[in-house]
Amino acid sequence: MKKITLYATTVITVGLLCYLGLSGYVWYYDKQRSKKSDVQASVVGENNKILGYFREKGCDYCHTPSAELPFYSSFPVAKQLMDYDIQLGYKSFNLEAVRAALIADTPVPQSELNKIEWVMQHQTMPPTRYVALHWAGGVSDKERTDILN
Repeated sequence: MKKITLYATTVITVGLLCYLGLSGYVWYYDKQRSKKSDVQASVVGENNKILGYFREKGCDYCHTPSAELPFYSSFPVAKQLMDYDIQLGYKSFNLEAVRAALIADTPVPQSELNKIEWVMQHQTMPPTRYVALHWAGGVSDKERTDILN
């Protein structure tokens, strides 16, 4: 009985350490990625704030065709999960038109605004599986209000 308990404790501890290590790396990677200066910006401060939220939260991972993915996206299990999420996310909503409108300081298409508004009001994005590893990916009430306004 003691061997089973020791084995179970070891497996749980190793699993927890792996999860925390991966989550820590993902947090660091996302933080460095959001600080990159090669991101297009708008001349309007409010637009830059929204563009920053989209980048900081990782919306472009699944909702744009050309996002730079982290190294673990090529690992066997992660690859299948991420490919599925990216296909579903891009099929559901393409963020490119919104980003282009914000950068050019032109009106965002109404259909795109409606989708964003619905998602923010019903709090369906980001999905729980994404937030489980990307701890900074959740949207706060203040950020939600900024995006909706």
